[in-house]
Amino acid sequence: MLAKAYQILIYWPIFLTLKLCADFKVEGQENLKGLEKKPVIFVAGPHASFIDGQIFAAAMPRQGFSPIDFFPVRFLVIDRFFKWKYLFIPIFLFLAGTIKVIKSGGDLEKALTEVLKALKTSPAKICIFPEGRLNREDGKLQLGKRGTAYLFQKTGAVVIPAAFIGNFKILSFKSLFRTKKLKVILGKPIYSLSGTLEQMTDQIMEEIAKLID
Repeated sequence: MLAKAYQILIYWPIFLTLKLCADFKVEGQENLKGLEKKPVIFVAGPHASFIDGQIFAAAMPRQGFSPIDFFPVRFLVIDRFFKWKYLFIPIFLFLAGTIKVIKSGGDLEKALTEVLKALKTSPAKICIFPEGRLNREDGKLQLGKRGTAYLFQKTGAVVIPAAFIGNFKILSFKSLFRTKKLKVILGKPIYSLSGTLEQMTDQIMEEIAKLID
């Protein structure tokens, strides 16, 4: 798969850059043991940086030289970005193996058709930023959307809560003059959720919040 080759190719440049510039650390990689061949939904927050996707992919556990068993980590992107006139954007999205999410006014089945297909037909590794938007105001964890709960309900894929620590304003001008501590924490697998989609979403967001605290 092209996306897998692409992520393997850029893994070390990104990992080393984060390590040198932001003292990058990862906790909880042991929680992914045994999930290499299973469909997994990573749910990561707070989503506070344009490079959260690259940061998260760099947090995957290595098998030898690279995280070959967990690549590609596929991210969800709203459909309008695939229509941008700037050629490099669609090319990047294609190379990165992103999955298109259709803006559908709350119709989750329509919005997540491609994501469901990926989870049901392969041991896909999907990463979702559950807040549904980039938070550039304060970088704090926001309320989650129902998409992850819906995908879990329809596929039974393992859910891994994850937290970013130090990603807010990591690309700011001030960050160039001080060491920014960056960490990704991978939580324990969630195999069971109960209640309505809203209640299941709250359960997932609570697990992310615990990792941050």
